[in-house]
Amino acid sequence: DSIMLSSEGYIPYIIDLEAFVEKVVDEKQKSILDMKLNGKTLEEIGSVHGISKQRVSQILLRIISNRPQIKEDKFKIYYSKYDFSEREFCSIFNVSPRVFNLFRIEINHGQKSIDDFIDDEGISEEQKFRVRSMTLKENEIIVNGKVLSLNVSGLIEYILNQYKPPKTRFESFHRTYNKYVSDHLPNYQSKLTADSRNFIAVLSRSKSIILCNDNSFRYYDWKKYDFSRLKEGIDLSKYRDSVISCLKFINDKSLNLSEYNICDQYELHSVLRTIYQDESLFRFLRMPMIQIGEISKEEFIMKKLYELSPIKLTEFLKHFYINYGYEEPTLRTYISTTFRRYIQDDMIDVYIKFFDLKEIEDLKCEIRQEFILKKNLKVVFDKYLDCDSSPYMNNSTF
Repeated sequence: DSIMLSSEGYIPYIIDLEAFVEKVVDEKQKSILDMKLNGKTLEEIGSVHGISKQRVSQILLRIISNRPQIKEDKFKIYYSKYDFSEREFCSIFNVSPRVFNLFRIEINHGQKSIDDFIDDEGISEEQKFRVRSMTLKENEIIVNGKVLSLNVSGLIEYILNQYKPPKTRFESFHRTYNKYVSDHLPNYQSKLTADSRNFIAVLSRSKSIILCNDNSFRYYDWKKYDFSRLKEGIDLSKYRDSVISCLKFINDKSLNLSEYNICDQYELHSVLRTIYQDESLFRFLRMPMIQIGEISKEEFIMKKLYELSPIKLTEFLKHFYINYGYEEPTLRTYISTTFRRYIQDDMIDVYIKFFDLKEIEDLKCEIRQEFILKKNLKVVFDKYLDCDSSPYMNNSTF
């Protein structure tokens, strides 16, 4: 009974609590110990055996002081450090209340809270799980050993950090989320189900993703990066009263955006919106545009037209691409629609002149031909204005 053979060779054989109780030879002492381990008081034990409670205490101390090491002693250090209730201790270490009562006889319990126990380096993952189970609040659940808030946001964060999805469309991830709830948390479907619109709204606010184009996102480890240098390098405040595209900064190779795992102007827009979220000067428009100050996009472009007119349309588009990051096809379409009246033969000139409605009606009366050449039309204009009408010769007038 002294040694046993293990994978490490012969080692001392250690008995458990119940084997120790059985080895107590004196039947009266065994009965007293057995009753105390079952939670009886000294008075109750003394009454059964016809002795005082002081005598019961003396007998118990004699038995305990001579006991051998037992298997359950490995939990004794935790009893001495933490203020466990009987239920907590027995549940965490999967032992009977008799072990808890043995330690109550031998030593004083600890003062630390059970909440501190979760960080103890000596405990196993299974014991941590049992602690979390006992300390769960009404609005919490445990998923794979982790305590989560019982809501859509909490589960989204868990799934994102668990699977770290690459670029994914919102609708696709919504289906993945619903399948996860159905497969793993069927009892909570009523609380964890969200319609597409609300789900996408919650997901968009997540601190574990970066937004991409095409209604998509990807996992992004925000804690990994220090954005202070990026913010200093871009310095949006120097573009006050402008509306710029993040493509401008993507084209700036000195910023080294790969250091921050930023792939394009849409992802940069997502990052800047987060790091500038507390600054009211900046308004993040539809990707990848940023408004700095109160000026609108139309007002900003008009301001630049006044500064640069007259200018060739191609040169104006190039100027905006280099200085403000506007993509040429998109800006060309916008200008052709919004500022069409200022465009004449691939030139933009905001200083051209226009007839008012009365003047146009008068000129209509002067023109009788079904077809007229522009040079002949200018003669009509010159005569009507009694001066050179060149500034009025534009598409808006025609």
